[in-house]
Amino acid sequence: MPASTNRNRIYRAIYTAREISRQDLADLLKMSLPTILLSIKSLIREGLVQEAGQFDSTGGRKAVKLTVAGNVKNAFGLEITRHYVTFVFTDLLGNVLCQDRIYELFRFGESYFRRLGKMVREFLLKAGSRRETLLGGGIAIPGSIDVSSNTLIFSQALELRGIALEMFSRYIDVPCVFINDANAAGLTELGGIAAQPLIIYISLSDSVGGAVFIDGRLYQGEHFRCGEFAHTVLYPGRAKCSCGKRGCADVYLSAWVLARETGGRLDVFFERLENRDAHIKRIWNRYLDDLALFVSNLHRSFDGMLILGGYVGGCLEAYMPDLYSRLSSGGFDAGMECIKPCRFQLKAAALGAAMLQAERYIAAI
Repeated sequence: MPASTNRNRIYRAIYTAREISRQDLADLLKMSLPTILLSIKSLIREGLVQEAGQFDSTGGRKAVKLTVAGNVKNAFGLEITRHYVTFVFTDLLGNVLCQDRIYELFRFGESYFRRLGKMVREFLLKAGSRRETLLGGGIAIPGSIDVSSNTLIFSQALELRGIALEMFSRYIDVPCVFINDANAAGLTELGGIAAQPLIIYISLSDSVGGAVFIDGRLYQGEHFRCGEFAHTVLYPGRAKCSCGKRGCADVYLSAWVLARETGGRLDVFFERLENRDAHIKRIWNRYLDDLALFVSNLHRSFDGMLILGGYVGGCLEAYMPDLYSRLSSGGFDAGMECIKPCRFQLKAAALGAAMLQAERYIAAI
């Protein structure tokens, strides 16, 4: 195996473990200790890996901890929705060093993209970004993306079709990569979850989205549309959706269904819910009824772990018993451990987009 391949495997193993000894690396990767030592010496010399104290003794000499130096490079991510732009600034390990969320109504055109470029510059200044360590940015967009042709194939949420992705970054003066918002958020969530054969990530944000992961790898489908759960029909013939159909999940389960009750503020909705506002409680109960139906349908279709994410998913943990109760009464016979709330609320998609730049950098080590 080429030395460069060994070096990358060693770096990735340290990156994944966060802390590991030289001997444990050799055992994990089934490499000789001299090979490990040679690559480690090179990685430390270049400032990519560092020694960080010692492990507790197990009876012999204490082993030295090896860790990745996360502060050598940075990336930023941003998520675009109909009503907001969310920013994160992260190190190589995905630690969020700065974040912001700005109300900015999406309107396709030069003025919006100019403002986006200005917001990025201001955010990077606020984050203390330095050009010599900035890898670039990742942009998460609600819609089907063809990376090979750099095209936004279709976005129901933004009402766009067949748009060149470079329009979103034309006023941003650093390299940018693009990803579907739910895919980005799902990748962020997978970072702290034990390996599973099948994980379905559901994004309950300004629009409903989804991502499918098989053995930890994102499955996008033949036409980059896998996971578009927003327009599966919950209630045939009922409320009209922006896609032209009636009864779509997006009509009943987007975060806007809740936020519109409180002037567009989802945080205020949940504050009023906690304060036992009767009207808000009725809206929430109806939302949970619809969510239970949606979740049950998806689980019966995929039979894998479901993670409920997005803006609403980030607020769900305290209300999971209510959701489980509805699932049980509806005949859901799988264990409730297969339905989980997400760990991230507002920044998951932006963080996942930023980490695409980190992955590019890591792949070249």
